[in-house]
Amino acid sequence: EARSAARRVIIHAYDDGTPDNRGITLAGYGPITRHTAEELQRDARRRVNALSELADPDTAAARRHTPSEALARFCRGRDGTCVFPGCQTSAEKSDLDHIVPFDHDHPDQGGHTTCDDLGTLCRFHHRLKTDGVWAYYRETDGSYVWIHGPHHPDRDPATRITTFPTGPFAGHAAPRHPEASRLQREAAEAGETGFGSAESRRRPHLRHRRDVERRNLRAQARLWRQAPQTGPVSPPTPSTPLSDEEPPF
Repeated sequence: EARSAARRVIIHAYDDGTPDNRGITLAGYGPITRHTAEELQRDARRRVNALSELADPDTAAARRHTPSEALARFCRGRDGTCVFPGCQTSAEKSDLDHIVPFDHDHPDQGGHTTCDDLGTLCRFHHRLKTDGVWAYYRETDGSYVWIHGPHHPDRDPATRITTFPTGPFAGHAAPRHPEASRLQREAAEAGETGFGSAESRRRPHLRHRRDVERRNLRAQARLWRQAPQTGPVSPPTPSTPLSDEEPPF
């Protein structure tokens, strides 16, 4: 009875090509010893995907919003963690974000689902990017450059923070089509990677509620700073009730 209930266990591993199985990394775990790698290799199936295919914007897969398993595995193996500055959330627990937003209405015109246009972000920093608080783009060397978005509370156009992929495939982080870096930079500097994108227009109710919450919190923070402090007082928190303003839908 126990055998009939058994299930096959799938373990994903990344091989950077180092001889003698010395460059094997288990997804969600990290590097393993040569002995362990040789034990796993006995029953492992090796899959090789060409980067030229994962980066090709002219394929049918590039015009679908959801990345293929091979593309998702490469992007997570390349970045290692969330690529926001200082964030150490594992890429296995993070989202794959279209740096130039995917256009659901016109897939040919928006950001493509390729390794050149996907970055790994944890859910929190993914929302900050979608809300237009932060924006980023990939340089031709594969690094990520973060700048203040149009809704950053202390926006400074001169802000440039660079992060680097840390995964086992970080050596293959450079985009295959350098033109993608220029398009990403132009979109980020123009504030077109957050609010105003095709994705945000598809959810006006969510955008509106976040706008209302942000305005209320800023107004309450100003009142808290201006009020005389007679004792220990806590600043306003996101749990403060929102206004009764109705969303436009």
